[in-house]
Amino acid sequence: MMPMVLMDIGSTYTKAMLVDGHSGAIHSRAQRPTTVNDISHGVESVLHELRSSVDHSTWQQTKKLACSSAAGGLKMVAVGLVPDLTAKAAQQAALGAGARVQSCFSYELTDADVEAIAGLQPDMILLAGGTDGGNQAVLLQNAQMLTRCDLSIPLVLAGNRSAAQKASDILSRQFDVHVCGNVMPEIGTLNVDPARQCIRRIFLDTIIDAKGFHSAQEQLDGLVMPTPAAVLQAGHYLRKLVGDCLIVDLGGATTDVHSFCSGRPSSDTVMLRGLPEPFAKRTVEGDLGLRVSAESLAAVIGIPSLAAAAEVGAAEVAAWLERIKGQPELVAEDELEARIDQAMACSAVKLAVQRHAGRLEQMFTPSGAVWVQEGKDLTSVKTVILAGGFFAYGGWESGTFDHLFVGDKDLALLPRSPSTILDAQYVLAAAGLAAEVDPSVTETVLRCQLLDGENWEANG
Repeated sequence: MMPMVLMDIGSTYTKAMLVDGHSGAIHSRAQRPTTVNDISHGVESVLHELRSSVDHSTWQQTKKLACSSAAGGLKMVAVGLVPDLTAKAAQQAALGAGARVQSCFSYELTDADVEAIAGLQPDMILLAGGTDGGNQAVLLQNAQMLTRCDLSIPLVLAGNRSAAQKASDILSRQFDVHVCGNVMPEIGTLNVDPARQCIRRIFLDTIIDAKGFHSAQEQLDGLVMPTPAAVLQAGHYLRKLVGDCLIVDLGGATTDVHSFCSGRPSSDTVMLRGLPEPFAKRTVEGDLGLRVSAESLAAVIGIPSLAAAAEVGAAEVAAWLERIKGQPELVAEDELEARIDQAMACSAVKLAVQRHAGRLEQMFTPSGAVWVQEGKDLTSVKTVILAGGFFAYGGWESGTFDHLFVGDKDLALLPRSPSTILDAQYVLAAAGLAAEVDPSVTETVLRCQLLDGENWEANG
């Protein structure tokens, strides 16, 4: 197995590691601020540092792969028919491809909707609507409305196959149209993988060139996928090692939650309401972040609650929020600031997981009371991976965050006292990238760098 450079080009930092393909050991690391105007400069600097740590022949054999969330990541708008059905399916397809869904629209698009979509300036649009052989009118109407947007971007068409060709003919006058399988061919049936693959392919072929990534690619063997897609891919392999699991990636702007479990009702006495949940599900909370979204996080949680959790005064929390508002790159420099950051991080993680999870509700019918589940059941999850700079660089002791999932209400289908593991080596995205070349390296890296080499039983 060849050595690999696995790089994550983020909005703030470009991070990379040189991994031994045989042992999974990290030979060396490098990190530089992302050079926003021309990311190739930051990439070149990181590669130069890694290259200096090995001999020439080893470097020549090294495979160099990268993922990226720079320039805001892959920004998408999803359009469907019914909010809880095709619109939700379209959103899941976009999120599963690693996109940042700016907004999701339902029913027939209005002039105001079209204006809003144009104002968002997305990188791509995903248009769905109607089951195969079902409603055609809304898909065709929305295709016509979208041509009013002053946008010339890729558009993925994943709706009713009976109307797909007509819709494509309408849209192709303005958009670069890519037709794929319907995200919901039948009521209650999800089919998001074709759309996910199509979105990812367009990202590689089109978006990265439009954002000036081409020169960076010349220094690499491939810019493979958006960073969230790499984390999602790592999660599939992680699930083989530890069983049903959850990844919570806490960032400065968002908190992403990835779950890997069936999520179906755990009892025959519980009925499922709404669209079935994907086995690998991703949600993004744009109001829960430690820096760019710190103000919205404080508004949701409440400054008094954060102060109580940090055991400081409300004035100290407000002062810290004001400081990082103007300087989001700041890190905590003393115990007081560290306690506030920890309170913010714990609050963001807990709330993001609550939003990701499903709930039980008791309903009364003529036959008596029944339990109904809406969303995904996470009670089978026994392992939660906490990722992001806060967890990677905090020097936390094992078990510090186990309390986050203790004592939650029974009606919320949350993990029940799982073990928490910190991605202290920042390896999740790197491990997901490695799977593009050699999946065995992915499993080796996860075992050695995330699971401390423990003899986890495969749960495939």
